[in-house]
Amino acid sequence: MTDESVKHRVKDPNLHLNGGQSCSYPQYIQNTTWLDSTKGRVVYGDQTMTGWAFYAFSQLISDWECFLKDDHFIVSRSTTTIKVFGAEVHAYLCQKPSLIGENAIYYYTMTDEEENAGKERVHVTAADISGVCTVCNPASSPTDEEFRVLVKEGSSDMPALSVSPVVGCNPCVLQCDIPGSPPVPTTTSHSPIKDVVEIPHKKPTIKAADTDGDGQLKHKTNAGLVVGIVIAILALLSVGIGAVVWYFRFRK
Repeated sequence: MTDESVKHRVKDPNLHLNGGQSCSYPQYIQNTTWLDSTKGRVVYGDQTMTGWAFYAFSQLISDWECFLKDDHFIVSRSTTTIKVFGAEVHAYLCQKPSLIGENAIYYYTMTDEEENAGKERVHVTAADISGVCTVCNPASSPTDEEFRVLVKEGSSDMPALSVSPVVGCNPCVLQCDIPGSPPVPTTTSHSPIKDVVEIPHKKPTIKAADTDGDGQLKHKTNAGLVVGIVIAILALLSVGIGAVVWYFRFRK
């Protein structure tokens, strides 16, 4: 196996499609059942995908539709919405795939970790998604070790990698065809779920050391220090008064 096969990207005539309009998964992945290294059995159809499951805001998401794609990314959108404090939001999954043989693919999920989805790299938003770079430009990119593998169900062996997978250049952030180029400002921006709806703040954790035997909060004061200072002042006053009395008494 050559390094070229590892980095292979399949060109598709239907690139940069409008979200959800006639988007089909690439031929090399569609109409196949895969075993995902993190999700188990995942089935890709022509325009739908099932099995890539996670929980967001305590709601299960496992059904997806092809939404956008280009030479680098596949963006899927959840077919059902997630209800968050009255708002209806979608989840978006951005995959950056590479072929490693006829029966296997490795990919990276190219979004930021979502705190309310078990830190899955999914983009949850109620905002309109106008292009792949609205989803696939994480502020914190995945590490090289975060790759996932898809193997066709029924395949006997997982092909060996001639080189270790790497995340590689993200064209949503850099001009990848120009080595060493500075970041390219994107015209789109994330709309995190925390900006769409109000997230309640967590109450501070009460430590065991801050409670008494009955579970009541201890009142921490400086009472001991104050009492000590008062006693010292009274002692000084007593000594001073005694000295004055002694002086006038024995002067006579």
